[in-house]
Amino acid sequence: MITSNLTLDQRLAQCAAGGYYRCTLWQDTIADFRAAWPCSGIDPRVYRVCPTWDSSGDLVDLGVYYRNGRIVDPALYDGPAMVALINDAQRQMHPEHSR
Repeated sequence: MITSNLTLDQRLAQCAAGGYYRCTLWQDTIADFRAAWPCSGIDPRVYRVCPTWDSSGDLVDLGVYYRNGRIVDPALYDGPAMVALINDAQRQMHPEHSR
C-alpha cells in the first residue's frame, strides 16, 4: 500500500506553491516489488520507504526503515531497484512528474 496524508488535488496545489510531497510505501508494497524483482537486493526486513520530492519532481529525501523504526543502512537498499520502486511510487502519486 502507498499512502499519503494529502489528496491528489492537495499535492498538486502544494507543488504549484513550490512545496514538497511525500508518500509512504509499506511492507506489502515493498514485498510485491521484491517478488517481481527477486534480485533487487532490497533487504527483506525493510518495512517502510518514505520518499520526498520537490515541486519539480526531484527526489530530495529518502527514509528507509525497519519495523522497529531503525533506519536501514543505505548499503542494504542502494541501487537501481530502489530507484525503480521510488519511480513507481512517483508515477502513482504524481503522474506528471514521473521519470
